[in-house]
Amino acid sequence: MPNIVSFLAAATLVIIVPGPATFYVLGAAYRSLAGAVASVAGIIAGDVVLILLAGLGFAAVVSQWPMTLSVIKAVGSVYVVYLGIDLLRTRPVAGEDVPKTQAASPGGFVQGFLITVTNPKPIIFFATFFPMFIDRDAGSWGASFLLLGVWFEIVNLLYFAVITMVVIQLRGRSVFDRFMTNSLAKASGIGLIACGALIVLSETLSGWS
Repeated sequence: MPNIVSFLAAATLVIIVPGPATFYVLGAAYRSLAGAVASVAGIIAGDVVLILLAGLGFAAVVSQWPMTLSVIKAVGSVYVVYLGIDLLRTRPVAGEDVPKTQAASPGGFVQGFLITVTNPKPIIFFATFFPMFIDRDAGSWGASFLLLGVWFEIVNLLYFAVITMVVIQLRGRSVFDRFMTNSLAKASGIGLIACGALIVLSETLSGWS
């Protein structure tokens, strides 16, 4: 059986570190609950894909062909920076003009999915850290790996649920609305661009080492 307590502590730390998914869900939650649900569903779907890939031997592939991870990082950084620039170009809207009950768009799901599958943080976490919490001598290694995936997604869902509920509860308050409508797009855009830049920087530094 995997070491669930230690794993949950590590998973929580990884999840709560602000990244592209957090910034994206923040904006989606402010626009509508349905949009937030679609975005989170895309993020979770992306996680499931990465967990399955890792479970099927993704870590072994990356260790044998390190360039694979570099390519993923490069694609992820470009996509994240693109989303950040797109947010910076978004025109502010009045708080009362933001639709509160719009239908979930397929685009929210797709972007949430792409943000996840091109983000090195979950890829590295699933492929590298999951095996650290598995006792290879007890039961099925594959089943233990998938169990860790289930626990990770439970924590992930709780985290995004808290973010969504907080944003929805504060929405409508003048100070919060001014921040969300006038500052969030810029703050999130800068945050996403910074995430992409950090991906490139970490890859460059690792290449020098």
